[in-house]
Amino acid sequence: MQGTTPMFKQYNAIKAEHEDTILFFRMGDFYEMFGEDAETASRVLGLALTARDGGNNVKVPMCGVPFHSSESYVATLVSQGYKVAICEQVEDPKEAKGLVKREVIRIITPGIVLDDQMLAKDNNYIAAVASSGKKTSFAIADASTGAFFALYPTETGKALEELDRYHPVEIVYSEADTVLLAHCQDILGDHGIQYNGHYEHAFHLEDAEAYLKGHFQVNSLEVFGYANPSREGAAIAAAGGLLSYIETMQRSKAANITQFHLTQIDDYMVLDRATRYNLEIERSLAFNDGSPALLDILDETKTAFGRRLLRQWLEHPLTQRSEIENRLAATAEFFHAHQEREALRDQLEHILDMERITSRISYQTANAKDLLSLKQSLMRLPAIKRVVAQLKTPSFQVLDRSFDTLQDLYAFLDRAIAVDAPFSLRDGGLIRDGYNDEVDDLRSMVGDGKNWLTDFLDRERERTNIKNLKVGFNKVFGYYIEITKSQLDKAPADYERKQTLANSERYITPDLKDMEAKMLGASDRLKSLEYDLFVDIRRQLGDHVARILATSRLLALLDVHAGLASCAIRNQYTRPVPIDQGISIRGLRHPMVEQAVGATNYVANDVSFDPVSSRFVLLTGPNMSGKSTYCRSIAIASIMMQIGSFVPAEAAEIAVVDRVFARIGASDQLSKGQSTFMVEMNEVSNILNYATSRSLVVLDEVGRGTSTYDGLSIAYAIVRYMNTRIQAMTIFATHYHELTSLAQDNGIVNRSVAVDDVGSDIVFRHTIKEGPASKSYGIHVAKMAGLPAEIIAMAENALQTLEKEEKANLTAVKDEDISLREQNLQLEQFISLLADWDIEGMSVGDLLNRALALKEEAGRFLQSSDQ
Repeated sequence: MQGTTPMFKQYNAIKAEHEDTILFFRMGDFYEMFGEDAETASRVLGLALTARDGGNNVKVPMCGVPFHSSESYVATLVSQGYKVAICEQVEDPKEAKGLVKREVIRIITPGIVLDDQMLAKDNNYIAAVASSGKKTSFAIADASTGAFFALYPTETGKALEELDRYHPVEIVYSEADTVLLAHCQDILGDHGIQYNGHYEHAFHLEDAEAYLKGHFQVNSLEVFGYANPSREGAAIAAAGGLLSYIETMQRSKAANITQFHLTQIDDYMVLDRATRYNLEIERSLAFNDGSPALLDILDETKTAFGRRLLRQWLEHPLTQRSEIENRLAATAEFFHAHQEREALRDQLEHILDMERITSRISYQTANAKDLLSLKQSLMRLPAIKRVVAQLKTPSFQVLDRSFDTLQDLYAFLDRAIAVDAPFSLRDGGLIRDGYNDEVDDLRSMVGDGKNWLTDFLDRERERTNIKNLKVGFNKVFGYYIEITKSQLDKAPADYERKQTLANSERYITPDLKDMEAKMLGASDRLKSLEYDLFVDIRRQLGDHVARILATSRLLALLDVHAGLASCAIRNQYTRPVPIDQGISIRGLRHPMVEQAVGATNYVANDVSFDPVSSRFVLLTGPNMSGKSTYCRSIAIASIMMQIGSFVPAEAAEIAVVDRVFARIGASDQLSKGQSTFMVEMNEVSNILNYATSRSLVVLDEVGRGTSTYDGLSIAYAIVRYMNTRIQAMTIFATHYHELTSLAQDNGIVNRSVAVDDVGSDIVFRHTIKEGPASKSYGIHVAKMAGLPAEIIAMAENALQTLEKEEKANLTAVKDEDISLREQNLQLEQFISLLADWDIEGMSVGDLLNRALALKEEAGRFLQSSDQ
């Protein structure tokens, strides 16, 4: 626009290329924001909103933040869902002819964060999704650590459920693929996830494949397991699109991404969202009161990257028995090797987050403090190498042979970076004495100048006889002499007055100005040279990113195994034995509950599953007796074993399972229009669709979200279907005592929680015994909860009446000789129809048609039941 100031012409041109961001526009020591950006930032960040002349008598809204403390402001904006573009001055203002040149050097989004202040301890995952035909895939990266892989394409619903396991903070998609975006938002939601479109061509298979080849410098992607474009094309499209997005946002090569692989869902134990939630794998159900999750119990790692690896293991337990045994053997060696374990952990405690420091080096954003932290960490590696050399487990011997102690990099950093280097890269003090001759010479000149100033001050005080004469400096006048007004009559004639203050005068002299020119020239040159040298040092380190990351990953492996061993010793866990079928555990405990009540107060229980005679356990007993805790403890032990951890038991043999399902309770999802019962049925449907004979299933109180007879019917059909069709190891906790008659079926057994009757009261023993519970004890529990005696008495009378009516009804049913076996078969067919539903992948029309068909089927069933 004619009349717009030159600065705003530059700003508007840059902003036009980054309309979807808040532009941090560098002006001197501040990042300024203008227009709508300023209005948004002032509201979100609580900044004062001012204005700046934009030309044509137009006042443009403006606010700003200091560049040296901008990270916290950027973090707040990103956490609120905004993208922030960092626009820097890319030339020295002193050398600029006219307006200083500015460019956007990077764009910060939730998934592309490198600053520690903006990162949590866990992985900060960004994902990209792509589809090909009916198959969908995603690629995952952590820009702060260099992790990068993609999922082998599978059904859209299954792929996105798997993606949910990684808790991505940002999802990237082809800007043309709005259908896949809608699927993502429907399954994953948008709370805590930012969705960003990227260039359509970046997701084209040919472009994505070429991009990946160029990045990894390979002629073929077969080295990463990519062989068939028709099968794996969506994975490569997602990976290429994601890598393109990361490098586009960072405006540089992602040198820390040095590895890539394809993974399949079946490579790891499947743990859906409901199971992870119910078992409190990553987050306690009562996290607000500080209660620990399983991750918190097991996490005795010493490094940030060790904790991240432990969490990855918990989210993806192994399914290959040989790999599980290798992990258990490594944990066991540290369990028994006390001296080596503690020596290792003592060294690891001093190692900082090498993964994230290395990532900042690769993107050339690391500062001197980062390099000093890296040096501190590298100093510990020879001692760690000596510990590893003493370990005997084959996996540790392989690790020892590939362990790079990086001592050449340690020596380089020790020689190059000053031990007290500042945070800022522009203030000097970065380079160690002796690294560069010119730096040493300039530093000497600046030091000589300071000595000259001290001598000059002493001489002038003696010459003028003004004892309080001072020499000061500011950016306006440079060096000056200051004399108070009471001593002005002693000022020599050769002093040139420069500034008058309320209580003093400031002067300059030719000698002072000559030395100032020499000192400032040397100081400016020194700061500039140190900055250039630091950038070169950082660049040289960038050539070794792959080496540093490889060592970091070995350290993480050592840290996790040593931490799991330490946890096992502290909590008296035992090494489990992986087997092919069944479960046999003596003295099993629940790790989180044990911590809450204390080890001496916890009542441990035995567990037994036989693939033929007792694969399905019907567990009965009153509320508060420990059924849910017992059920959870079995599932948790299975997960712990398959990550390579010892388990809370006296002895344990546990079958390796492909999936663990835990449906324990349900919380209303009213915002999605789903009741507790609908949530429960969705979760059960997921289990019926995906459980196999190699799975472990924990079901607690299925059917209680609807009427008694509906719930009982559904529970009955599920038990029969699970036992006969799926044949997974299952524990089914229930209040429906009518189901205990199913123990006559092959594979089903009754077990219950022992309860002692003491007069009119009961005592929970929290011990599991063979056989069904004799009754529900619901009224007893209500009495324990403090309900008034009058209500308890009324309830007991009502229970007696209902039990008589139930007995009469059962007699009538027997007299009418209804063919229960035929009805059971119909119920099984009915539940089979439900299990085949792919609710998440169906359109509204398809869902309605299926519902109408199901209604007709139900009508035929009811009609046959009445006959």
